[in-house]
Amino acid sequence: MAPDVARPTAGTGTGRPGGPSRRTTLRALALPALASLAPAVSAGCGRSGRGTVRVAVQWSGWELTAFQQVVAQFTSDTNWDVAVLPVGSDINALLGARSAREATPDVAMLSQPGQVRQFRRRLTPIDPAWAANFPTAWRDLVTIDGEEMGVWFKTAHKSMVWYLPGVLDRQRVEPPRTYLDWLGADQRLGDAGLAPLAVGAADGWVLSDWFCNVLLGLDPQTYGQLARGGTDAVGHWRSEPVREALTLVGQAWARPGTFPGGVRRALLTQFDESVVEVYTRRQAAMVAEGDFVYPVISRYGRPDVSVAWFPFPPQRPGGDRPVLVGGDVAVLLDNAGPGGRDLVRYLGSAEAANVWARQGGFVSVLDRGVPRSEYPPVYTDTTMTDRPLIDDVRTGMDGSIEFSLSDQIVGPLAGGDGQGLWAILQNFLRQVAGADGEGIDSAAARTVRDIVDRLRSR
Repeated sequence: MAPDVARPTAGTGTGRPGGPSRRTTLRALALPALASLAPAVSAGCGRSGRGTVRVAVQWSGWELTAFQQVVAQFTSDTNWDVAVLPVGSDINALLGARSAREATPDVAMLSQPGQVRQFRRRLTPIDPAWAANFPTAWRDLVTIDGEEMGVWFKTAHKSMVWYLPGVLDRQRVEPPRTYLDWLGADQRLGDAGLAPLAVGAADGWVLSDWFCNVLLGLDPQTYGQLARGGTDAVGHWRSEPVREALTLVGQAWARPGTFPGGVRRALLTQFDESVVEVYTRRQAAMVAEGDFVYPVISRYGRPDVSVAWFPFPPQRPGGDRPVLVGGDVAVLLDNAGPGGRDLVRYLGSAEAANVWARQGGFVSVLDRGVPRSEYPPVYTDTTMTDRPLIDDVRTGMDGSIEFSLSDQIVGPLAGGDGQGLWAILQNFLRQVAGADGEGIDSAAARTVRDIVDRLRSR
């Protein structure tokens, strides 16, 4: 009989507190299967004489397929054709360049609030009525000089740790209540010859989410200062909480055998494959990432796989657990016509949200109109915490919302493949591989210096 988790092997990747844990199986959830991966489409092409709305997105794979279903419904309802343009990480170049009107999209889906500020001059404010049913904290994220610049469509909970419950049960490991408990659980699994963690380190945003969760749980005030910038950005990054957070992250990453195939393989592993390493290959026991892990499990996991997760743990007993969020905001380009306005208004509606919500990997922040029955049960259970994860996303722990730092900041630390904070944390992972306590402390100090040097060189 094969072990629950395969022993770590060398290779390369290819290619995103307390209480009982949530468990279910994919058969029990009966999640509708996503359609095959597809390239860009023109939804409803040729059906109408109203014209075509062009929308630029950064999604690919199952997310792109799900969005195509959303805009297909829009076409059916309005007779506007929609051309979906998957531009990936090129969206910055697209928005930063002046192009002929016929080559510029009407609408863009931006995954970073910082991009809204960065490209403010290319955007047209929306009618505030389109976002009237969104929580104030979310509206504030994309309000500039009193003008609302977009509507939130797809949002995500990014403070989750997904795991194989049978593995933890057999090793008598309980879902941890604190971060130190988690480190102890990792060591226990490692001592048993099992890789405790999978991580898609080839995607730098995954490492950024790790760091952000630790810092947010450790010192929310410092996190907020970094996220909102200000005149003393260098001083905030040089603060003790930043170094301490890096040290805590390094303690989770440094131990030999933590990742299947080691750090070298982890740095070649993309997000989807890290989920596959846990739920299909069973090469690791846990993977820390957002609710969008769920659709990957549903697509690639074994049919009878047991799905469970616990919240990213707080640093101290009784401390507030972090609630980190992500999301995509629909914005109007300055050349948008009436079809673009209609599409953005539609994407802020419950009708649009309901098309995607039932597939998973999606949370709407609308206060009403999206029934809980539209979500897979893993989104609405209260067996883990006092409220379901969809409520965490809407209001955070205290009414405030915190995005990943690399989604909010602009300048030399802004996120992107091989850029900014993402690249710095990939280098930090290389430095702590196999390091002892002193080595982790030194790597954390060097990483802070690297961050400060980049800020001063702009």
